Amino acid sequence: MRGFWRQLYNSKGAGALGIWLGFGVVFFWFCLGWGGGHWLIADVWVGGMGFLAMGLAFFRRKFGVVGEFWGDIEFGLGILLGSFLFATSFEPDGFPAVFLCLACCTVLFSKRSVGWLYGAAIFLDIPVTLLRQGGRNWKGFIAHVFWMALFAAFYHLVLSAKFWSAKQAEKRAIEARMRELEKRAHRLRLSGEAYASQAEWLWASVHEVDGALENLLKVLQYALRADSAAVFLVLEDRQSLCWHLGEGDIRQHKREPFLAAEGALSAVLKNEAPLHLFSENGLKSLGYCVGHIQALLATVLKDKEGIVSGVLLVERTGGVAFGVEDEVQLSVLAQEIQRVMDLERTIVNVRRNAAERDRFFRVVNELNRSNSPEQVLSAIIESAQHIAPLDFCAITLVDDSEGKRFHKIARVSGGDISMEKRVFEDNVGLVASVVRYGVALPSKDTLSSERHVVFCENIFLGGMGSIKVFPLTAGERTLGTLVVGSKKKMAIEADELRMLEVVAISAAQAVLRAQLFGQMEKMATMDGLTSLYNHRTFQVRLDEMLSTSKRYGRQCSLILFDVDHFKNVNDTYGHPVGDDVLRRIGKLLRKLARDSDIPTRYGGEEFALIMPETDLQGAQVIAERIREAVEVEIFQTEKGILRVTVSLGVATFPECAKEKAELIEVVDQRLYMAKRKGRNCIVAVSSNANKGASSKLLGENFLRQ
Repeated sequence: MRGFWRQLYNSKGAGALGIWLGFGVVFFWFCLGWGGGHWLIADVWVGGMGFLAMGLAFFRRKFGVVGEFWGDIEFGLGILLGSFLFATSFEPDGFPAVFLCLACCTVLFSKRSVGWLYGAAIFLDIPVTLLRQGGRNWKGFIAHVFWMALFAAFYHLVLSAKFWSAKQAEKRAIEARMRELEKRAHRLRLSGEAYASQAEWLWASVHEVDGALENLLKVLQYALRADSAAVFLVLEDRQSLCWHLGEGDIRQHKREPFLAAEGALSAVLKNEAPLHLFSENGLKSLGYCVGHIQALLATVLKDKEGIVSGVLLVERTGGVAFGVEDEVQLSVLAQEIQRVMDLERTIVNVRRNAAERDRFFRVVNELNRSNSPEQVLSAIIESAQHIAPLDFCAITLVDDSEGKRFHKIARVSGGDISMEKRVFEDNVGLVASVVRYGVALPSKDTLSSERHVVFCENIFLGGMGSIKVFPLTAGERTLGTLVVGSKKKMAIEADELRMLEVVAISAAQAVLRAQLFGQMEKMATMDGLTSLYNHRTFQVRLDEMLSTSKRYGRQCSLILFDVDHFKNVNDTYGHPVGDDVLRRIGKLLRKLARDSDIPTRYGGEEFALIMPETDLQGAQVIAERIREAVEVEIFQTEKGILRVTVSLGVATFPECAKEKAELIEVVDQRLYMAKRKGRNCIVAVSSNANKGASSKLLGENFLRQ
């Protein structure tokens, strides 16, 4: 029987069903014994909903409807109905049970379930409070709705605060443990700044070393019949000692760092020789110890380079001094202890070097796979950040066009992102100097950005304690620079600087490859004389624009024009002048075209302008601007001043043509019509041109002789 009730209690649905059955009995008891008048109506309302809930529960079990939400609703409704039955029987003193019920639901169920239960509570409160004694008690009903919501929200906030506080406490405990782990690893020379993030390796290495040291200290304590044995390690500042590990009675040892020049251990470090001390009255001024020690034997720990790394000592309190044989055994154990630390340090370095090598190969591989300029810049930034702990990284590119040298900040990560895309002239800053001389600056280590100009006077990079600028050199060309920085001083280690230098060399090759790829793409899509899109690109882009227009039901206009009497220009002034005319007209076309327009050289002296989402009237306005700009342009030649004019044809899709070939044919006809009308004018296509009707000239402002 006890097992049955335990199973019933552990099942939300079954538990709720039992609760509703129990409440049904209570409901009849209240109706027959205590209910009457208004209370009878409220009991019937609440009890009726209870029976409805039981019916839904049986239905859910019969048809196998499962889910946590429905289980929460069953269980929550059971508790809620019970609280309302209690409230209707002891009104008004019983209604706080409903508040307590909603608070419990907030603890037990999800937000979604609590929301539905809150709605059910409002529904159940209608006969209990709103329809009390046949009236309309709106004031009491709204107060109940407010207090039910407040109880549910308050408990939710309290629980959320508790969970958040517990999570933060756990996070702080983990961080404190990791800081202690890193400190121990630093004392054992197992890690540097870059390696400290490898928590698993640190933990395994420190655990391995400490386990071996504990065993050796136990052996030492037993062999020398000492009361305690301990290892003190020299900290990175070479000025302090810190307790690391001990065996036996080590309660008297200070755990915080102390100056190595103070106390008895200073003689061991200074002479680098074993030290014997004995006093029946107890040793004084030990520096590291606060207990009663009568005998002390200590010796230094030296690594394989002969550098003192710490002190090994044993202590006695029984009035017996250490002898010469004890000194020999201590020296032997000191060598073994140092060998354990050196061996683990070597293993860690091998692991670290292997990881750095793999990471470096992945970086180079990522650079080699990048082709487009954007991909290359992103890959360089990510590669540099994988190599070293950087707070700032930037790539600058050099432009030597028009006889002057400019530097462009192509990509920035960290720092002031607004400096990206900014251009500055050549100067005496670090970036310009690195490009000028082709060597990394500073030549040794790093420097602070506060005292040196990195980019220029107007682009200030502050807050960096370590800055290094590498040249992006490909062959004999310096394409730009790689600027790396950290807020901490001396934060980038020598090995990382060497790897960043190699990354800069690979990055230069990637930048050069991307530039060559861009030039090839430009040669394939652009006209070399006018720097406009060529005829092939015109066909491709016109297909794209017309396809978009068809899909979204929008207009697309096309302007086609050429230079009037261009053959006479070549024959009279020469082909170089003719090329200059085409080049200048191409420049005017780029200037007058909108950002969304596509200016192209259609062929020979013919030009085209694709204008997406532009109607016929808008295209005529741009065409007139082009005609006027060319008309007033002056060309200086050896034979005097030259002026040229253009004739233009305009058509719009789908108003004038339904297909690309038809559109080009119609606009080409309008161009030749402008030629026949006297040149230096515009002819636009009427709406019925695609049906074979004759075109008309639109307006005096668009027809010029």
